Amino acid sequence: MAQGYGQEKVLDKYEATTLPMIEIVRADGPLRASFDETERLLHRAREEALFNDHPALARGLRFLRLVGDHALRVFTQRRKEIQPLYVSLRRSSFIAEGAALALEKLEAEGLSKWSGEYVVNVATWRYQNVPSDAAIALALRRVIEHPPAPAPVLEFVAERDDPAALIHLLWLDSLPDLVRADLPVEDLMQWLVSKHPGRKTSDVLAGFSGLLYHREFRAAFTEQEPRSYTTTDGEIMGSPLILTSA
Repeated sequence: MAQGYGQEKVLDKYEATTLPMIEIVRADGPLRASFDETERLLHRAREEALFNDHPALARGLRFLRLVGDHALRVFTQRRKEIQPLYVSLRRSSFIAEGAALALEKLEAEGLSKWSGEYVVNVATWRYQNVPSDAAIALALRRVIEHPPAPAPVLEFVAERDDPAALIHLLWLDSLPDLVRADLPVEDLMQWLVSKHPGRKTSDVLAGFSGLLYHREFRAAFTEQEPRSYTTTDGEIMGSPLILTSA
């Protein structure tokens, strides 16, 4: 009972703090669009309008970026807190679902059918008379005189190449060791693109996300203007991310 209350408390905390942060950090969310539009209007006010309070405009731009940065940090912290609970609830859900299916099948088929299909039958061998010497000699003779089977032939084939999914996973697992030697990294996306120029956009984003949420590193977006990063099959736009040791 206490465990269930604790889980509900953690879930309520997650919904109250993390869900609003998701709306801020989402690249296609309405708040992200509002931030971008506000930033565009501030740039126009500085370049086109007769508004000469440039420090105030700079403070506004800096505040907008700090809001997104703070939301990302809170979202990452809540994600780390809720992950063990999610795994536990997922495992409990699978167990409950399997038990419900088993009970439903038992109710529909009855216990008599289960004893023949799902219960392990233990075979027993009962004998009353001791085997005679003739029976033992006959059994041994049948074993000894039985023609031997030819040895199996093993077919040796050339080893196939490693699957692409395995190679991709090994590359992602090697990124923490590679980036650790170059810490601190001033621009993580530029580091990925320059160190691995042959990678596609999806690979670069997967490696970027893995390093961003890695427990041994600390990441923070800078206040610099967003820049573009060219990959083999596309282009990524975003502000530089600083990666340091945790």
